[in-house]
Amino acid sequence: MIIIDDVIDKELQDEIERSIFGKETKWTFSRSVFYDKHPEVTEIQKKSLMSFTKQLIDPNGLKEPDYNLYANILSGIESKTNIKIKSVFNARIQLQLPLLTEKDKIYGIPHVDARVATNYYVVVYYVNDVDGDTVLFKQTINNATPQDIIDCKLDIDKTVSPKKGRAVIFDGDIYHSVGKPKTDMRCIVNFNFKV
Repeated sequence: MIIIDDVIDKELQDEIERSIFGKETKWTFSRSVFYDKHPEVTEIQKKSLMSFTKQLIDPNGLKEPDYNLYANILSGIESKTNIKIKSVFNARIQLQLPLLTEKDKIYGIPHVDARVATNYYVVVYYVNDVDGDTVLFKQTINNATPQDIIDCKLDIDKTVSPKKGRAVIFDGDIYHSVGKPKTDMRCIVNFNFKV
């Protein structure tokens, strides 16, 4: 896991935040942040979740017109690490609101972003300062079963607190979870990429 504070300069951080929270942003509401290839997520769990999403790359690989603004995050990662990004196969913005029904939960359902044949990495970029830590578990798709997740048999490895301009990068096979915001909207830009 790599954490980079101020992965992009403050001016660009502000521009991204303004862009996301501006009137022009078109959000898609979803009762579930998961798709059908998550065997660890039950139907009951899917119904208890909700978020707003703006897809930056669609399933056919087409990029939104404003994708390049958000791609600056990836450029910042490359300039501050030894990581060279070959391809991005998923990019999206996710927005969570504090929910009364979730107030007692610390984090959501552990998951991996995608199940693909080759290794990939996840970037979580925090758009704003808020509560709702990202939780990374010790288990990966290689040593945990869907039943382990349903039965809450995962061990927390690390937590990362949201901070505007911070990016966290980790292996895509690691189970992770989204912290539940209590005080304000929690907004991230999420990339899945191959090196």
